[in-house]
Amino acid sequence: MKVNREEFIRLVTSTQEYTPRIENVYRLCVEDVRREDLRKAESSARLHAIMRDLTIGWGNMERVLYRDENKGWERRAGKAIARNATFLAKARHMDLRTAKEERYRKKTKKVLNELATPLGPTAASKVLHILAPRFFPLLDGPIRSYATKHGEGMRGMSNADGRGYLAFIAWSKRLLDQTARYSSALKRDYGETELRFLDCYLWKKAQTQPKKHKK
Repeated sequence: MKVNREEFIRLVTSTQEYTPRIENVYRLCVEDVRREDLRKAESSARLHAIMRDLTIGWGNMERVLYRDENKGWERRAGKAIARNATFLAKARHMDLRTAKEERYRKKTKKVLNELATPLGPTAASKVLHILAPRFFPLLDGPIRSYATKHGEGMRGMSNADGRGYLAFIAWSKRLLDQTARYSSALKRDYGETELRFLDCYLWKKAQTQPKKHKK
């Protein structure tokens, strides 16, 4: 997929400037989680609060996470994080654009599937993203729908078993090869990662794609 520079900057700017309160919740979650020891994630009340702020306060996932069967999801997600703490601590320092992500596909699929059990695949990708915001991309419903139509290697992919997320990571890496050079001015103005700017762009593209009309 070819990314137009002017459109990319316009769509990212609109997201950053017109949703400042929401963006601030995201930034605080990213900053706060850096101070957490992931080995203690199962019992960390602070990390549990950050995950709630991200998935519910920022990500609007309350309809899923407040179901009776998901009660106690924070501790179960924390347990999955603690089990994968060594890999996640390493991923914190990796940049998707320059990392050899194919080396980590097995570990990524494992931790995503473990997080998806209490969270579902969408919230799981959100949690992974704040744990390593330069390596794990965000994949919500609208972006998944857009990516399966326009992303190389994404057509027909679901996210049920992690394969869809791995394909999305590979596609995001290819897109970053284009968009990274568009992000320098945006980084000066907004201070976000190249991967976050790509997420803003894809989210806006997903919102504006033509909707199917029922007959």
